[in-house]
Amino acid sequence: MKCRHCQAELEQVFADLGSSPPSNSYLTSQNLRHPEVFFPLLVYVCEKCWLVQTADFASREELFTPDYSYFSSYSSTFIEHARNYADKMQAMLSLGEYSQVVEVASNDGYLLQFFQERNIPNLGIEPTESTASVARGKGITTLSEFFGVELAGKLVAEGLRADLMAANNVLAHVPDINDFLSGFALLLADDGVVTFEFPHLLSLVEKTAFDTIYHEH
Repeated sequence: MKCRHCQAELEQVFADLGSSPPSNSYLTSQNLRHPEVFFPLLVYVCEKCWLVQTADFASREELFTPDYSYFSSYSSTFIEHARNYADKMQAMLSLGEYSQVVEVASNDGYLLQFFQERNIPNLGIEPTESTASVARGKGITTLSEFFGVELAGKLVAEGLRADLMAANNVLAHVPDINDFLSGFALLLADDGVVTFEFPHLLSLVEKTAFDTIYHEH
């Protein structure tokens, strides 16, 4: 298996948690009697670029399904964090009616709703239809697609460039991180700003938060 960033061979195991089903693949009453799919939950560290990464045994389409069940708005703490972020970025970047905000992995509109209520143009990109439909119900334009160079190129061709791009708790979910990050470089305006939020590996180790390691991460 090769590193998803630098393509070096992966040999050093960081964590081996055996096998488990995908974390959000909840069983319905109809399929309780059916076999359940398990995948190895194995994490490597690349000894060339030091990226720590799960071994891929399932495609992104298998993990981020149309009935995906994680909704960011369920967390009142995260909603308050999103509100504070919108306040800070609007003031810092002087965002207004002629600006463009894009969030990748926008989920149910938990963040973009605060730009929406300020009449700041915004666009959500969210591949899971279950959450994207909730965002649209809030009036937030949302594309149900995976983000990368191809989608970024289409949006640029349509005349869209982002003054602010946000990507919260998604970088660790991405199989092809090089394509994913290249999409930001393409879609971002020349003087635009992009912010990423993601867990810190050292904190995971220090707090023995092994339960945050799963196939999506």
